[in-house]
Amino acid sequence: MIGVATVRMVAETLRDVATGVEWQLDGFTFDENDTRPERLAAILDPTADDAAVSHKDVPDWPVLVVTAEQPSTIALAGVQGFVIDAPNLLVSVAYATRATVEPAQAWRDADYTMRAVIKALNAGLFAADKGAARTRGPITLVKRNAMTYGPVDVDVPGGKVRGALLLDLYVRDNAT
Repeated sequence: MIGVATVRMVAETLRDVATGVEWQLDGFTFDENDTRPERLAAILDPTADDAAVSHKDVPDWPVLVVTAEQPSTIALAGVQGFVIDAPNLLVSVAYATRATVEPAQAWRDADYTMRAVIKALNAGLFAADKGAARTRGPITLVKRNAMTYGPVDVDVPGGKVRGALLLDLYVRDNAT
């Protein structure tokens, strides 16, 4: 449940019409002759979209894919009803485009989009007044340990992952 709820919180934040990625991109000033990246066709997550799991049948491009990156070590009290902490849950957000997009354009678009992802997460999830957004049922994002982003070049069916962000989160399951 920790990974499912956390991935959903991140994806919902990125989709938000008031603070999400598209809203952030609309407010950017772009460098010299750069243009706004193409609008995202979708923000996919494995709790709702098969394409996020299989990387096949992506509905259209470009997309963001939000997923838990790897199993997390948990601090477990060992008795039912106690708190379960995942002090380093890794969540990734990947930006993927059609494989045919010109590489320099794809690199620029990925950079602008990933910067918008960071701004959206800061505004919609990590801002001091967003405590409610950091809780879903018994799951709470306690804190952000680190956030790393940059260009990548990975082939996926029909496309390429051009940029990625890795969130290292401290997550708590308060289920009894």
